[in-house]
Amino acid sequence: MSRTSSIVVGLVVFLLYLSYPSRFHNFDGVACAIAVELGEPRYLVHGNHLVYGLAGWAFHGLLNSVGIRLSALWALQVLDSLAGAAAVGVFHATLLAAGLVPGAALLAAAGLALSFGFWFWSLEAQVYALGALLLALSLREMLRERPSPYRLALWHGLSMLSHGANVLLAPVVVANLWRAHEDKRRATSLYLVSAAALVIVSYGAAVVWLVRPRSLEELRVWLLGSAALTADRSFSWHGTRFLESLPVWLGMSLKTLSPAPWLGWVPWACGLWALFKRPEARLRLVLSAWLWLGCYALLFTRWEPFTMAYRMSDMLPLWLLAGVFAERIWSSRHGKAACLVFALLLGAVNFGAGILPASRAQGNVPLQRALWIRDSTPEDAWVASYGIFDVYIPYFAHRRPLNLRYFKGRREALAGRLWEILESGSPVFVTSSVLREADTSPSLLNLSEVSRRHGDVLYRIQGLAE
Repeated sequence: MSRTSSIVVGLVVFLLYLSYPSRFHNFDGVACAIAVELGEPRYLVHGNHLVYGLAGWAFHGLLNSVGIRLSALWALQVLDSLAGAAAVGVFHATLLAAGLVPGAALLAAAGLALSFGFWFWSLEAQVYALGALLLALSLREMLRERPSPYRLALWHGLSMLSHGANVLLAPVVVANLWRAHEDKRRATSLYLVSAAALVIVSYGAAVVWLVRPRSLEELRVWLLGSAALTADRSFSWHGTRFLESLPVWLGMSLKTLSPAPWLGWVPWACGLWALFKRPEARLRLVLSAWLWLGCYALLFTRWEPFTMAYRMSDMLPLWLLAGVFAERIWSSRHGKAACLVFALLLGAVNFGAGILPASRAQGNVPLQRALWIRDSTPEDAWVASYGIFDVYIPYFAHRRPLNLRYFKGRREALAGRLWEILESGSPVFVTSSVLREADTSPSLLNLSEVSRRHGDVLYRIQGLAE
């Protein structure tokens, strides 16, 4: 019966997620969609998250094979909604298996599903929803009375392949294995060796058969992934000093739950109650959840503390703690009503303030600009791009991008590339918004105006100014 109820929970959440798909279309999601449509193996695997592109490519192919004709971007978004909803269903089953009363387990699962960051990033094409599902499966296994080192190695290893940051869960896994097994060292060793073997073999196979780097430098850049996005492909730390980043991390801890901070405080307050009260029957759950939160905070208080998608992993232990608190008040006179009111408020505020606006294509300004460029330029055109337009121009405008990021401070290189394109007979265009974002002076270019839209100007580039 508990399995059936968890399946129902997952299906309801999946239908909710499908009802209002996102039109936000983040950079990485569109880039992955381009890779899926190209089908080139080396572009489907990423040094930081190995399996998402391959999973998306397989899912897109599966949908097409059964007659469901979706673009790669929409297929990836459906895949993420499915993964996010499945994570909620597995989480619900985990709480029931851990002995929480059904009402508290359902409330915690609903809180997870309706948390702004979890909901939003389960609608977008991105790697984190798949990771959340694999982390939920890892949590379910580690909270068993006698967790299997091999199953934990499988689920946690796959979660690391979905995103390398999930290696941070290892101390939580080891702590639960250490508690549950008489031969602690053997169980821990089996898990560590098996998980490491899965990750190393998977990366080795990807390098040998898919990436096929032509040099050690190319391999280094691929492995660094997002840490090597500078023009010279050197390592770049995406963070600041701890005392500067901590307030940002704390603010994002609330915003990931809801755009309304007063709603975001509630689950964290429940978690603090669980930590200080430490109900004896739920001690293992409470300590595991706080260890999880602490391990991930070691990285994300320093690495892009402003990035909400990274915080999806925090939602599982946080709502586990909220479930422990909900169980405590569930049998009280007003406990059920308070929990229900909070869940309804969380869902309503997050839907109205975030999910509904993001579902409207008109609200995506870069998308509207890309469609305007498509309608204002010939099919053989090149369009100068910067930032998100590096992927919006090829995917939505169906034009070839000329990435200005690689020509910063390199006037001669830009002149040479423009000359090559113009000599081939293809026209080149740029918008005033891209010139501003790329910090490129219009006086460097010989421009002629083509079109205007909402304060943005589309120019045709004739060459560099004399």
